[in-house]
Amino acid sequence: MQSSLSSATASAGEHFEAVLQEPLVINGEVIAPNGTDVTGRVVAVRRSGRLHKPGYLRITLVSLNLKEQQMLLATSSFFVQGDPPRKRNWTLIGGATATLATGKKDVAIGVERHLTFRLTQPLVTHG
Repeated sequence: MQSSLSSATASAGEHFEAVLQEPLVINGEVIAPNGTDVTGRVVAVRRSGRLHKPGYLRITLVSLNLKEQQMLLATSSFFVQGDPPRKRNWTLIGGATATLATGKKDVAIGVERHLTFRLTQPLVTHG
């Protein structure tokens, strides 16, 4: 990951940039060396609400830049979800007043996080 993504700010369809940490190898042949730029897309996102389900992100890779040529990819997706918020967490303040304290449970994928994707359709190479 070249930049972080958060369920609090990401939008479905948003693109992000990443770099291959290992070469893409098909049938023993290196198709793309490590360090190759790839582009991903946010497939699904949900922001966390105070009393709602936790936030989540689902991302996939959509292309790689091989020798200055964009090649389309179809890969598995990566899913991450925040912890579910507590139903109720009552806190007594000054022994008299009760407040409902709930925290949002958004989730993020940080910079330089290593993720694994698998091709779901054959990669067509020309040349």
